[in-house]
Amino acid sequence: MGNITRDLFCLPYKEHFIIYAPLKGVAILTNADMAEALWYLQQGYEVSLPDFIEELLISVGIIEQQSLSGNEIPKERKWAPTHVTIFPTADCNLRCVYCYASGGENPQYMKWEIAKAAIDLLFKNAQEQGAKEVTLGFHGGGEPTLAWDILTRSVDYAKRLAERDNLSLQIYIATNGVLNKRKAEWITKHLSGATVSLDGPPDIQNLQRPTPNRKGSYQSVANTLFIFDEANFNYGIRSTITPMNVGRLVEMVEFFHDNFRTKSYHFEPLFFCGRCKTTQWQPPNPNEFVQNFKLAYKRANELGIHLAFSGARLQTLTSTFCGAIDGNFAVTPEGYVTACFEVCSVEDERAGLFMYGKYDHEQKYFLIDEQKLKNLRKYNVNNLPWCANCFAKWHCAGDCLAKVAATNCLMRGSTRCSIIRELTAYQLFMLFENLEGGEEKCPIRVIHHPTTASNQKANP
Repeated sequence: MGNITRDLFCLPYKEHFIIYAPLKGVAILTNADMAEALWYLQQGYEVSLPDFIEELLISVGIIEQQSLSGNEIPKERKWAPTHVTIFPTADCNLRCVYCYASGGENPQYMKWEIAKAAIDLLFKNAQEQGAKEVTLGFHGGGEPTLAWDILTRSVDYAKRLAERDNLSLQIYIATNGVLNKRKAEWITKHLSGATVSLDGPPDIQNLQRPTPNRKGSYQSVANTLFIFDEANFNYGIRSTITPMNVGRLVEMVEFFHDNFRTKSYHFEPLFFCGRCKTTQWQPPNPNEFVQNFKLAYKRANELGIHLAFSGARLQTLTSTFCGAIDGNFAVTPEGYVTACFEVCSVEDERAGLFMYGKYDHEQKYFLIDEQKLKNLRKYNVNNLPWCANCFAKWHCAGDCLAKVAATNCLMRGSTRCSIIRELTAYQLFMLFENLEGGEEKCPIRVIHHPTTASNQKANP
């Protein structure tokens, strides 16, 4: 008959079962008999199946007629980035109650020499690799647009190099959206896209993301988004979910939909770190987040909105949660190289894990610790024992390593695992609820096949 594919899972669904093979990109709705038969196959027993069932399983790759292969996620590449994210400052014009980096409390600014060296390295790598595109991003523990000179100078310089080398250039920014009209309009003309932090309607935004003098920030952000909308600029909204807004996720979807043009929302539960340690703001109840996210996800689907949570992403097949494991090239204001956007200070307790280099002012180059890069690459899902039997493993890939490390869960998984499993299963179930209205670009092929010969029992 052949070999049963690696990583085959069975999920109960209503009165049926879903047989899910993520690496094959297929989910089959079936009955208890077929689920039992596949379980016996996984254990190495001989099983008698009707011809049409065996043909189906072979056609979708669940039964492999050749040796087990083709299930490998692409292997690591040499560190030679053509994508850099610059953290131009740790200063900030907001004092968000939960800020992971305590932005604004240590207002450092990057020197042009460091930004220029990072951009030069990108284009050098692109030339050596024969790449067609480079990417420049702005992020960090502060608000990037406060370092306006470094930001605009970096963009202008990268554009000149891209024109010189005939390369495509993508430029992105993560911003709190508290911008004046001049800056907002400049962004629409010179950048490729943006992620804007907005936590909900005015009362929520003003409470969770106030200015340093405790005034509200909603109207400033809304004005920026109105400018983005007028210019048809590409952006998404990113919201932090706390006990204050966890019960209002459907309302938030509808509010954003009614007021702004973007169709990309990202809802992320607060993670206790940074300024939370002084303000004592806590994460939302996990069950409340799950139940309200499901309702919001369904409503977003009805409105044609893409609603995301970083841990549940059925449309993604990967062995690593994010680029941190592969050595993201992100540069702090002081010139340290970090793989994680949330670890932007050498004083962070996770700096030893994620910071793997520093700009050397004498050599005018970035010195990279290759051993640290190798250590980071070990944290892919192939090497995480707590993920071995989880059906969501190829989607969340062990979850955010920064959060796992912060909770001392490197050997036992993330505290968010239950949220991830439930919401990933929900996204899978949604494909069967509405085949035409499921995840827009989801690669999972769904098959309704609840019938199998009920008298065909396994023969262990």
